[in-house]
Amino acid sequence: MSQTYELPLADRRTTPLVIWAAVLLLFALSFRFESIGIVLWCASIALLLDAALVVYRARGLRCTLEIPLAGSVGTALKVRVRLDTESNVAVTPRVGLAAADQVPRPGWLQTSGDFVDAPITPSHRGRFDQLRVSATHRGVFGLDVIRHDFVYDGPPALSVGPQLVSHMGLRPERTNAPVHSDDDLSPISAAEPILRPWQLGDRTSSIDWRRLERLDELVVRSSPRVHDDVIIVCDLGDEDTSFEEADRLAGQWASLARHHLTRGRVALVWSEQQATHVRIVENDDDIAWVLAGATSGPFDVDVLTKLGISRARD
Repeated sequence: MSQTYELPLADRRTTPLVIWAAVLLLFALSFRFESIGIVLWCASIALLLDAALVVYRARGLRCTLEIPLAGSVGTALKVRVRLDTESNVAVTPRVGLAAADQVPRPGWLQTSGDFVDAPITPSHRGRFDQLRVSATHRGVFGLDVIRHDFVYDGPPALSVGPQLVSHMGLRPERTNAPVHSDDDLSPISAAEPILRPWQLGDRTSSIDWRRLERLDELVVRSSPRVHDDVIIVCDLGDEDTSFEEADRLAGQWASLARHHLTRGRVALVWSEQQATHVRIVENDDDIAWVLAGATSGPFDVDVLTKLGISRARD
């Protein structure tokens, strides 16, 4: 799955230094070599006209960026860039990604056209909340004339999970407690009993006698269906754990989750922004999405208890 963003224009600037230098050089050479002076003078005028034409044709530039929801370190992501202008213009888009609270490591791609595929291979794990596209316009003489910078700055738009590492020695937790998760990363909540009409064969002890007296309804209390879930507590160490060690541990948990995903339901428990979250994962993208934001630190003991995990984790 992917998502599309219309990036706002952050900066627009011309780069006339090279052009002015070339024009002055041509003018100087036209006086130095009188035999071809008129040719050099015409070339300088043509260079100025070409720059003006590029600026005119690049008016109204708009940028659309299509990126996947999740990826993994070391695996190329299919990023698509579309640049639309009021007229057809040759541009050179350059795409870079920067992660929050980390040193940006952009991967650049240079090509021409208004629609390009820009595969980028992330080199580190994290949730990316800054996306930048730089479009440089060149004239027929190959000189840069004008550059547009488009920047997305908002909620994380891309999650890059860890690279898979051998999970030898790691084991998941198994529980009969009901596991709940939702997309907004809310902590789990205990399941409540449900009421259903009485059926032949139900035990009399399960009948809700008070409801029968008040509403004359014969119903029984039934526990919700219980899943035999595999729960993986993604422990990335304490707050003193280095980034390298945390990434290695995240890769191990990702490998373990992927191994058990083919056998049944898998729930990942992780710490992010000083809170403990639970999510049932269904595919590799879900695993990468979860572990992209996992951080070192303690887990909420109450969450582990609701999951049926009695021991606390440091």
